[in-house]
Amino acid sequence: REQMGDAQHENEVPEGEECRSCLEQAYLRRCCNEFYCHKCYLKTGYCPGCGTKNNTRGMGKQKEDPGIYWVMATWALSLLYVAFLAVITILIIYNEYHLPETIWGYKCYGFFPSCDMEICIDLDGAPADGIQSAADYKFCELETTINKIRGKVCVYDEELFKQSENTLGFDFCYDLKDGEERTEDEFMNGVYVFEDNFDYWNNKTDYSQQSIKMASANWHAMSNAQVTDFCGVNQLPGDLDYPNMGPGVKFGEGALVFGGVIERQATTKPLDMSYGGTVNFHLKFAPVVENEDAVQCK
Repeated sequence: REQMGDAQHENEVPEGEECRSCLEQAYLRRCCNEFYCHKCYLKTGYCPGCGTKNNTRGMGKQKEDPGIYWVMATWALSLLYVAFLAVITILIIYNEYHLPETIWGYKCYGFFPSCDMEICIDLDGAPADGIQSAADYKFCELETTINKIRGKVCVYDEELFKQSENTLGFDFCYDLKDGEERTEDEFMNGVYVFEDNFDYWNNKTDYSQQSIKMASANWHAMSNAQVTDFCGVNQLPGDLDYPNMGPGVKFGEGALVFGGVIERQATTKPLDMSYGGTVNFHLKFAPVVENEDAVQCK
């Protein structure tokens, strides 16, 4: 029988081959391009025809040694794959235990989510009644909102957030789990019971509710005061973009300027400060020496 010279013929298994030792059917075991039955092939551990050591696995075909470099390369790839899986697993576990939590106990959604959306929510009721649930949040409206909740939020239900067109599925961040580095992004546990940015006065000298569009600007009385930009206006980073979601107010178009003699004052209507609070304002004094830029600021 002629030996098969090329690899294609070497891999073929002809039907009806006989064992070259005992002439029994022998298509399962092959060595040196000849076929043998199990008994003859495994009898001595060496090929009956040429004496080479048999391969006791598979169809008996000797496998070529790939060499040390290929073996090391496959081991390196395996180690890289295991290291990759380990890193991914560690990141997932770390992310799960460091997800920011919200005031209503939700966990922010996503991979290392951040509390970077700053919004204003209309407190539906008096401050003493507490904050309504996240499902009842309504964005601040300029002409109707008096008591406001402000802060940075994160999305805890992405599907609900998208289906509701960004009106549900978010909540105020309460515990960021990052030590003291980002505490400024955490909820301040408070309600704004009064606010006026002086941008929405129809009559610049009339402090009544008929003149001021902003419902949270509950002024009681003023003397020698008017809204103007003569002395400049205060702007904080991000004011012009606040809030990022929903209708709200804009900043930076005016300031309350006091002039005249004897009396300069502004008094609010009675406010509910039963639980304490903080008053925030920015004050600027007119320049001592007048100049062209501040000729009307006096």
